[in-house]
Amino acid sequence: MDASTRDEMAQRSGICSLGHLAKHGGVAWRGAGTVAVNRILRALQHHKGSAVLQATGLWALGRLAERVEPSQGGMQDAARRAKEWHPESALVQRHADDLIGFLQRRDAH
Repeated sequence: MDASTRDEMAQRSGICSLGHLAKHGGVAWRGAGTVAVNRILRALQHHKGSAVLQATGLWALGRLAERVEPSQGGMQDAARRAKEWHPESALVQRHADDLIGFLQRRDAH
């Protein structure tokens, strides 16, 4: 992901890999979760116009938040921005709402 920040397909592929790997959670992610989140947040910022990448990125952030518990800095802001950029995309809206709801519930506990 670092070598091809402007290549949407490379970024989507990397995001999907991180999201799928997050299901394993646990000790293997210690210290790497924040790096993964930052890479996804960067991809979301570089590819604002792609609803597919936004939805994929929000999905992966949700999996990381649920299973890896990385630093959450920037996740809610990214979800809110994606909702604004893609009001017509039901998938973006759903993944953004899921992520925001999860983070808010977790913060309340």
